[in-house]
Amino acid sequence: MVVTVRGEIVRRPVASASAPESTEAPSLSAEISSSADVDAASAAVEEQAAEVRRLKQEEGLSNADKEVQIAVEELLQRKYTLAALKK
Repeated sequence: MVVTVRGEIVRRPVASASAPESTEAPSLSAEISSSADVDAASAAVEEQAAEVRRLKQEEGLSNADKEVQIAVEELLQRKYTLAALKK
């Protein structure tokens, strides 16, 4: 997983179709990676939520302001990504 500058979470590319599939159970490192992915996504959600609060509290903006709408859209996208990782 990679977190981009905009805070988007991008999954690592899956091995190519020509690579042989493993029949072994997922390794412990895969579980740790998944946990790390969830932790990173959760941190990204918290970071964006804090930005939305800052815009409203410190800058006095409201939901009608375009800047808040963009920040909320980003927050919803991060929440969606987090929920998908938790499945």
